[in-house]
Amino acid sequence: MTDTQLIFDLFALMRHPTVAETVAQPEAAYFSPWLLSLWLALTAVAYAEIHYRVKGIPSYLYKAEPEIVFDLPYRGQAGQPIPLFLFIKDADRFPATLERLKISIAASPAAVTHLESELEQRIEAKFFSWTFQVPARHFSQPGHYRVLAELSYRVNNRPRRLRQDNYRSIPRKAFSINISADPLPALPGWHWGDLHLHSNFTDDQVEFGAPLRETALCARAVGLSFIAVTDHSYDLDDAPGNYLANDPNLPKWHQLLEECERCTGLFPGFVALAGEEVSAGNERGQNVHCLVLGNRAFYPGSGDGGEKLFENRPTLFLEELFRRVQNAAEGAIIAAAHPFDQPPLSQQWVLNRGYWRREDLYREGLDYWQILNGLRDDSFEQGLRTWIEALLAGRRIGILAGTDAHGNFNCFRQVSIPFFKMVRRRRQLLGETRTGIYSEKPLSRAALLEALKQKRTIISDGPAAELSVYQEGRLYRIGDTARANLPATVKIAAQSSREFGGLTSMLLCLGERGQKEEREMLIPLPGEAYRHQTGVEFPGGLPVGYARLAVHAGERLCLTNPVWVE
Repeated sequence: MTDTQLIFDLFALMRHPTVAETVAQPEAAYFSPWLLSLWLALTAVAYAEIHYRVKGIPSYLYKAEPEIVFDLPYRGQAGQPIPLFLFIKDADRFPATLERLKISIAASPAAVTHLESELEQRIEAKFFSWTFQVPARHFSQPGHYRVLAELSYRVNNRPRRLRQDNYRSIPRKAFSINISADPLPALPGWHWGDLHLHSNFTDDQVEFGAPLRETALCARAVGLSFIAVTDHSYDLDDAPGNYLANDPNLPKWHQLLEECERCTGLFPGFVALAGEEVSAGNERGQNVHCLVLGNRAFYPGSGDGGEKLFENRPTLFLEELFRRVQNAAEGAIIAAAHPFDQPPLSQQWVLNRGYWRREDLYREGLDYWQILNGLRDDSFEQGLRTWIEALLAGRRIGILAGTDAHGNFNCFRQVSIPFFKMVRRRRQLLGETRTGIYSEKPLSRAALLEALKQKRTIISDGPAAELSVYQEGRLYRIGDTARANLPATVKIAAQSSREFGGLTSMLLCLGERGQKEEREMLIPLPGEAYRHQTGVEFPGGLPVGYARLAVHAGERLCLTNPVWVE
């Protein structure tokens, strides 16, 4: 079979249209200072919605054709096919005919392969998503590849052509994908996942995400075993097809639950966990974002959704949200979403957005702080310092990682100046920063929630690490509580790969409750090592507090949650 025929067959077999809804989306609103301010405040990191307009203000970004976007994972593994995704939105309003597809794959300027296919496919649905599984032989050796997707199509019988997408004012750079010789670094019993991402259930004036099935396919190609789908609470209560109207029957929420169950069955050992990013009120009455993971009950939060004129008060305050989650007794996890990110002034003013303050972060019932949100930036460093202070003060709080990806498999395209300018950046890509969970059981929804509840978790953008305490014939893992002042051996292990480089440091951090600083022990490493494990003896035992591990592979970092000591 030729590559052209193969890609055509995959196109025919794997397209999955989403049926167009009968409720029309608003195309334009009358001008008002509020609407303009709202639009400025809502610009987000996602596939850009370009059809929303305010009457009286021209839009350079607007096109009388559907949004058409290609995407693919930021990494893959040698010997595995690579999915290339095509997303088409609003073709119910702007029907299009796809004519010809060309995919170019380059390992170097002198080594380029092409796949071409005649399509002749009419698209008229609200949302279509197509997946092309590019055969592994086109990525025959580990290394960096550039992928360029070109599409010929027609709108109103006028010929069009695009590279990568049909947005205005952003560069048409080739996708960059790293094909690794190795899977993501992992230790026995550990599984990687992204615990903060959005899907196409997030759909509003400025953004839309990727469908769940394609998100799961991308996560799997990256090397993840689970995802948590955390669309905004103010999107999940919308009427289908109309992001400015709510439906008390919550059809979008129930569809999200159903689709997560279907995606969990896509691959052996893969879990798609439904959840929400709930907008809730902090101690000062400002809207902050809170992840609820593994819930089946819906928790409302529309204070910063911008759906009703001048209404930006929190729907629920954190105290009430925590109480409802606990009373539901579903085993759901509560985490502060990117708690150290400072919202821009436009969002503070228009949407009443604030940030998590100390009294919010120390509230009983909060399981985790998501301090790693796609970037190792200043907010991450502040989160790490504040977390250590909380641990030393005796707080049993865990840390999580996610990306907040709204699609964003290989890059994100964002509206930077409303109606006029977009940017393309390569950050906050699905799976790039991740959480690892330990489970002795095969991975399932129940096993994932149990591991999260026990805080058997690590976070990383590269290597893997774990520690345990062996004491009186018993092994205490991350999340367990060992006994203070009894002889103990702290067992530590770390794993990296050629993709991230050899291990460069292992730091055992011991925290004694009530102290101002941790005691740090640098573990010697043997030359250039990709894997290392050892034990550290404490004949007099460990003080009341905790032990945790920090591992570097060059610039890449893995942090474990603690083994507690009482």
